[in-house]
Amino acid sequence: MGDREIPLGPGDRHVRAFELAGWHVARIQGSHKILRKDGVEYNLAIPCHQGRDVPRALIRKQVKNAGLSIAEYCALYQGNKIKD
Repeated sequence: MGDREIPLGPGDRHVRAFELAGWHVARIQGSHKILRKDGVEYNLAIPCHQGRDVPRALIRKQVKNAGLSIAEYCALYQGNKIKD
């Protein structure tokens, strides 16, 4: 799957998708929500600018850092929780 498969949308919608994967908002720094997951040392930073979609390249990088495939992420974005 390529970048075109990654959905365009506002930051808050992407944050919800990562929350379905077990991440949670640890803090807000400016217009960015910083997400953490227990047992993972890396943080995810998602910009939540009013009225602007998050670039696909940034989401692709965060999906990779979260240890998800693009297909798994797309399912989460659609509101489907992945099975453990």
